[in-house]
Amino acid sequence: MEIEDLTRRLRTNQFYLFEDRRSPSPEPIYDYYGKRMNTREVRKKQELEQRRHEKIQELLKLKPEYNPPADYRPPNIKLYGKVWIPQDKYPEINFVGLLIGPRGNSLKALEMETGTRIIVRGKGSVKEGKRRIGPLPGHNEPLHAYVTATTSANLKAASEKIKSILNSALDEQDANNSLFTNQLKELAVLNGTLKAGSASGVVHCSNCGSDQHKPYECLEGRNLNLNIVCISCGGVGHIAKDCIVPRIGYQAAQNEELDSEYNALLEEINGAPKPKKAATISSVAPNIFLPFRLPPQKGHPLQSTHQMQYHQRQEPPVYFFEQPPPRPPLFPRWMPMPPPPLQTFWPQYILPPPPPPPPE
Repeated sequence: MEIEDLTRRLRTNQFYLFEDRRSPSPEPIYDYYGKRMNTREVRKKQELEQRRHEKIQELLKLKPEYNPPADYRPPNIKLYGKVWIPQDKYPEINFVGLLIGPRGNSLKALEMETGTRIIVRGKGSVKEGKRRIGPLPGHNEPLHAYVTATTSANLKAASEKIKSILNSALDEQDANNSLFTNQLKELAVLNGTLKAGSASGVVHCSNCGSDQHKPYECLEGRNLNLNIVCISCGGVGHIAKDCIVPRIGYQAAQNEELDSEYNALLEEINGAPKPKKAATISSVAPNIFLPFRLPPQKGHPLQSTHQMQYHQRQEPPVYFFEQPPPRPPLFPRWMPMPPPPLQTFWPQYILPPPPPPPPE
C-alpha cells in the first residue's frame, strides 16, 4: 500500500502532505545557467523516489516475482572502493598479471561473477611507452584496484575476491599457485601451443594419438588420413566431395547456382544451342505492362494498336531475349515547335549563284 501511495503522489505531483510543517531550506545550488537545482519540489520528489526505491527493494527480497510500477526506474547509484596492491613491498611478484590474466580474461570473469567494474590504476599500471596522451585518473596514487558497483554487497564481494588473489600470491609460489597455473594453460591454448581439449596440459601426438611423445618425435609411419580435413563437416580422414553429411542451406543453393552457370559457360564454348526458357510472366499477370516498358502516350502511333489488343483481351508483346523496336521521338506538350527562320536572318545563308542570262 505504501508503494502505491508513493507512486500516486509522484504521478500527481503531490509532494507535500503538510504545508505548515517545513524544515529549514538548505543553501541554494545553481547550475551553469543560473537556474536553481535544489528547489523544494526537486528535493521532495527525490525523497519520495528514494523511499519508493527502498520499499520496492525490500518487497523484491520477500517476493521475487513482484512487478514494480511501470514508471519505476532504479536510481543510478555508483559505489566505489579501492583495494591497495603492495607492489612496492614485493616488486618480484606480478600482482597485475594475476588480476588481469591472459588477455584480460581473468579480470572479465571476476567482473561477471561479482557484477562490478574493476580497473587497475596508479603507478605501474601502464607500461612505459603505452601511456596515452595526458594523465590518467589516479596516476599519482599508489597501485590499486578501483572497484565500481551499484550495491554494497557486490562491492564487498569484489573487494574480498581481489584480496584473496593478492594473499594467495603472497603465501604461495608461482609453481604452487593454482590460479597462475591455470592462467598459463589458458594462455597456451590461446596461443595455439596447447590443445583446448587436453585439460591436464599433456600434448598428444597428432599422428598416433600417444601422450608419451610429441608429434615430431613419433617413430611410426606417417598417417596420411589424419592430415586430410573435410571443409564441410570438419571431420578427419575424408574430403568434402566424399562427405556423407548433406549440404543444406545457403551453401548448397549457392553451389547449385555456380554449377548451372558453369554448365551454361561450357555449352556456350562448345557451340551448343542455349535452351530457351518459357515466358511465364504473361501467364501470371496478363494485360499488364512490364515495368521496363512505358505505357502508350496520347498521339503515339501504337496507341490504337494497344487499345485494340486491350479490348480484344490480347496480351501485349513481351521481349525477353531481344530489344523492342525503336519508337519515334515524342515531344512533350509543353515544348513548343521551333519557329521558322525570320527574313532578317536570311542573308546569313549562302544563296546559289544566279542563272546566266538567256542568249539573245
